[in-house]
Amino acid sequence: MQKLITKLEEDHPTQIVYGEHSVSDWKDVEPGHEYTSLMTIYKSVHVTFEKKILHLAFDYNNREEIVKQALAIRKSGRSSIEVLDTIEKNNIVCGYYYDQSKVMLMVIDQQNLIKMYNLDTMKVEGYTTYLSVFFQLFDLKMSSPLTEWTDIKILDKKFPVGFLLAYHHGLIGLMDRLNMDYQIYPVSKQVELSNTSIVLRFNDRKIIFDRYPLRNSMIVSGLTFFDLKQFDLEEMDHPGTYDIMLRNAGYSPNYSIGIRDTFDLFVDGITYDTLKQMGKPTTFAGLLVEATRMLQTHKHDEAASMANHRMRSFERVNAVVYNELARSLSTYRKKQTPGTSFSANPQAVLMRIISDPAMMGSEDINPVHELKLKTSFTMTGVGGRSSEAFVINDRKYPADGPGILSEATPDSGAVAITASSPPNATLANVRGFINHVDVKKLEPAQLLSTPALLMPGSTQDDRLNDGMRITQSSKLSLYMETYKWSPP
Repeated sequence: MQKLITKLEEDHPTQIVYGEHSVSDWKDVEPGHEYTSLMTIYKSVHVTFEKKILHLAFDYNNREEIVKQALAIRKSGRSSIEVLDTIEKNNIVCGYYYDQSKVMLMVIDQQNLIKMYNLDTMKVEGYTTYLSVFFQLFDLKMSSPLTEWTDIKILDKKFPVGFLLAYHHGLIGLMDRLNMDYQIYPVSKQVELSNTSIVLRFNDRKIIFDRYPLRNSMIVSGLTFFDLKQFDLEEMDHPGTYDIMLRNAGYSPNYSIGIRDTFDLFVDGITYDTLKQMGKPTTFAGLLVEATRMLQTHKHDEAASMANHRMRSFERVNAVVYNELARSLSTYRKKQTPGTSFSANPQAVLMRIISDPAMMGSEDINPVHELKLKTSFTMTGVGGRSSEAFVINDRKYPADGPGILSEATPDSGAVAITASSPPNATLANVRGFINHVDVKKLEPAQLLSTPALLMPGSTQDDRLNDGMRITQSSKLSLYMETYKWSPP
């Protein structure tokens, strides 16, 4: 779309205001993919042509100003607040269009569909999309259809999500599961395509579907990554076809096995239980569809938010055991012969547990230090983060941190990567889900670390003393005035 806007600027008087916005703080709306993609580059695009005006706006915080501009053109006495309240119901004002006879206010929804509101009647008079606006109003052309798809890494290569799902369900089975609206024609038949049509061409047939809704096209469009013209459409419902596609693209047979193993082994028992509690699909195929659906909108919690995390303790040992079993099963499937048997190496499990950077030895220097160890946590370890990848946005103290994150964290490069929770953290269950509680209702033992709770006046100290208190509490020695040892 950026190329289309650049072309627009070349052909017509255009005023472009550049700017970048973040959608992480939006709580009540879920803007669509196209709106939020454009708003990372533009604040507004204003085009004058043939005594008409098209104004595209991507500054969410100044939507009322856009409405005021549209009302001023029409010299309407309506209130901008009244207009916003009327038309913005899970939608966002994204611009206006003026053609001398009327002013149309443009309002976009989560599915990237733009409703055209007549400011005189306050009724919807049509529907469009950004692509249709560019193609129909300005007769812009694209050399090829705009296709986007999601991908995921299997072993060490990235594969389109649509390819994996078609491998698993078959192409027609996948499209039916997605409830897609599609048409099948002989490959030689001439069909008039819309501006948003996407075509999959096979040896004998072609499938035509629309870019919208994006969830479906972002999945199925991934098949255009491969050469489909050497296969008949019927063959696309057989897994062997996809093995041939991989081989023709230069991939070894190990990737076919890796794809099948991922579908079979991705969800273990604990993951299944966790996904059910989250209200998410409990199969790998379902998770791929759900992840793509979530990418339709760019709404997300801030990186450091506790909503993105859960606490894991000895469950990590189970994960190591399961992972080693899955690796061994995958190896067994690759080399299975009449004389082979399945086995897992217990020493490999033990070595992975011992070498995990998140593992800490148990120390009993003093009771305070022991309690610090019991309440400390880290973002590193097997499957965790590295200090290089843990950037400043990840190290912020989030708004939903109270109850889970105490004030105790190292004053070093490990700040926020390693920290301590309060001794009575607001955990919801044994799976480590977090129960978010209003900070005003939290008790001291749910806010402060163990050293802070034990040291008098700790809440009045400055940050430097906080760091000293955390460090020195591990070296604290407790003495008793009278002590007499008695043999057992």
